[in-house]
Amino acid sequence: MLRISTTSLRAALLLAAPTALVGCPDDTTPSDTADDTSGSSSTDAASTSGATTTIDPDTSSSTDPTVTTVDPDSSSSGDASSSSSSGPGFDGCGDGDIDDGELCDGDNLDGRDCASEDFVDGVLACNADCTLDTSGCNYACGDGDVQGDEQCEGDDLDGATCVTQGFDGGNLDCNADCTFDVSGCETYTCGDDVHAGPEVCDGADLDGETCATQGFDSGTLACAADCTGFDTTGCFVCGDGIINGDEVCDGADLAGQDCVSQGLDGGSLSCAADCTFDLSECTGCGNGDQDPGEECDGNDFGGVTCLGLGFEGGQPTCAPGCVIAPESCFGQHTFCASPASAIGPGAGALTVSTIPVAGLAGLVSDVDVLVDVGHTAVGDLQLDLRHVDVDLSVALADAQCGVDDDIDATFDQDAAGLPACASTVLPLGDLDAYVGAAGNGAWELSILDQTAGNGGTLDEWCISLTTESDGESFAYVVNDTAPNSITAYTVADDGTLAEIPGSPFATGGDSSFNHHPNAVVNCGPYLYAANFNSGNIAGFSVAGDGSLSVLAGSPFPSAGVVSVACTSSFLYASNFGTSVERFSIDGAGALASLGTTDAGPSTLGMTLNEATGRLVVAGWSSSVNVFDIDGAGNLTAVPGSPFNTGGSNHSASISPDGALVATEGNNAVNLFVVADDGSLSPAVGSPFVDPTGCETVGLAWAPDSARLFVGHRGCFPGQVMVYDVAPDGVLSPVAGAPFATGGNEAVGLAVAFDGSRIYASHIGDTSTAVLDVDAGGALTPVPGSPFANNTFGNHAWIVLR
Repeated sequence: MLRISTTSLRAALLLAAPTALVGCPDDTTPSDTADDTSGSSSTDAASTSGATTTIDPDTSSSTDPTVTTVDPDSSSSGDASSSSSSGPGFDGCGDGDIDDGELCDGDNLDGRDCASEDFVDGVLACNADCTLDTSGCNYACGDGDVQGDEQCEGDDLDGATCVTQGFDGGNLDCNADCTFDVSGCETYTCGDDVHAGPEVCDGADLDGETCATQGFDSGTLACAADCTGFDTTGCFVCGDGIINGDEVCDGADLAGQDCVSQGLDGGSLSCAADCTFDLSECTGCGNGDQDPGEECDGNDFGGVTCLGLGFEGGQPTCAPGCVIAPESCFGQHTFCASPASAIGPGAGALTVSTIPVAGLAGLVSDVDVLVDVGHTAVGDLQLDLRHVDVDLSVALADAQCGVDDDIDATFDQDAAGLPACASTVLPLGDLDAYVGAAGNGAWELSILDQTAGNGGTLDEWCISLTTESDGESFAYVVNDTAPNSITAYTVADDGTLAEIPGSPFATGGDSSFNHHPNAVVNCGPYLYAANFNSGNIAGFSVAGDGSLSVLAGSPFPSAGVVSVACTSSFLYASNFGTSVERFSIDGAGALASLGTTDAGPSTLGMTLNEATGRLVVAGWSSSVNVFDIDGAGNLTAVPGSPFNTGGSNHSASISPDGALVATEGNNAVNLFVVADDGSLSPAVGSPFVDPTGCETVGLAWAPDSARLFVGHRGCFPGQVMVYDVAPDGVLSPVAGAPFATGGNEAVGLAVAFDGSRIYASHIGDTSTAVLDVDAGGALTPVPGSPFANNTFGNHAWIVLR
């Protein structure tokens, strides 16, 4: 209801008194219409001269032409003096009282001030229309509201963008003083070699794209002149029958080449799917296949291993002529020379013979020297051995061989006594001075004839060097990311890790398979990793500093690949389906699919024992498959395979001696004894319940097969369980087990080559742990462990080199 002023109300009350007012006959009462906010208006109060007007306080007007009644609560009165509109905004605005619809009136602010109106301070006033005047109030930058001359507030840009500020695009931001920050705005100029905004590319800046990412096989990608797309005229596709770029062949076009021109004996040359020559149907050394009469060819050793050659381990190499050069095996290597060089007969005559040694892996652990000399009165002779590369000499004999003729002896630091210059004799000096040195380099035997008159001949001599594995030099963790990558570390003598420059190395695919083991594997000179989400296998060559280089043709297609295992010539991939895919590995590390072998449902983690030629594959459906591997890489299930494990398992791991197989079983470990035919039977007491109560994921054997390490998913903090393993497969927890790793959910496990340490990757955080293993199996973190893995991911598995 619109109120009228006090003055008007008083006038109305006076009119309401019972007095008849008689107007002058000639007077005319004008119609007074007052506008108010309610939209009501008054009509002519009286239009007849000389009429008698009676005021009725209960009615606002009367249809009686002679009587008008005024209600003091009505919005208007026929009496002109009753009008109450005194302000432009509301009836009553300006009277100092706050009426309905008014926020203030004059100095009456109804208790309001600048603070109540969300300002910081200042002077609040009232406008003439009884609305608030906040012009005297002060706003605050940072209060979240764009006010006054503020351009923005935090994330509130008041609808502004880089474009509204005169730029081509980019990200507009707000400064702390509520002005625009245009540092992220961009002006796009096609031709400046900087790919920005809507540009697809710009000159040399192709935004990381190549012909391969555009669906071609190779070539040179360029940017269109208008920066709106790519110029693919320099790209080409292998398989179109036309040799382009770095293709050496394409389809039937072999560029006039044949097997003989490739240095082979004959056969049929063809073009591989990647437009390189396929030599597999050629005959002769160099085609990558061990043909009859060859000991090896490329990476094909026909199943021969260092163990099979009688060494302690390592990977043999294939020398020119397709013969096996076992220098890279660990153990005793003997290198001989037959110089038939004259000794003496003059006093002071010096005879020197040198043997070059190359290809040895590992450091020297023992040195023996075999000498075959024909000479009268060998007591005249002084014999010395020198490792030229380290400039270290050791005296073998000096005048103590007596008056006997000839020397046919082995100088051995383990011999019982001083030399008699026959059989096995103790050297005059200490041959153990060479222990810990590199065996590669020139070894020199010098013979000084100290007495004139007697002469002879150095018929033959040999240097026998025993090398040991020098331990792991590098560690690699597959990160299970999208895109996928591998973190590479160097391993110091004390076990500390340092990330290799350039790490992590991209695999060219997406993700492994979360926590499932064996997602990365060493295969001789190469390293391969599973990319489950993208359905392919990444292949790398490993440089001397541990850095990785992607192999030509990598990644190699393999749908659903989860886990990988390999021999020196073949790689196998489980696919979380019902089969295992087989691949050949050529001399350059490239994979070629050989087809698949049925392996039961949900194939997961697998391991391979090259010495026994067996592959074991875990099945999520409570089973484990066991296969024999033939020389062509084919898999044949052993009798009774698959074998029931009694519970779901992520991986199956065969012991280094091939006698036992371990699988996971929720929060337990299953142990099986392997029969001669490869069939499995449960060990007494299997399954063995894990005391951590966590899900068992990840298995690793000690090199002597007498100890088993078990990882866990869902353990916070991460723990590794350690068991002693009896020959019959019975597990016994070592004292103090389980042992904390310093991270969370230790799943990926790898044991040092000599069994002295264990390495663990964590799916629960970004770290890699290294722990020493004492004689009793207890684990102790090395200084600095765990070490950071600067790539966020699941860190599914770890391998050592």
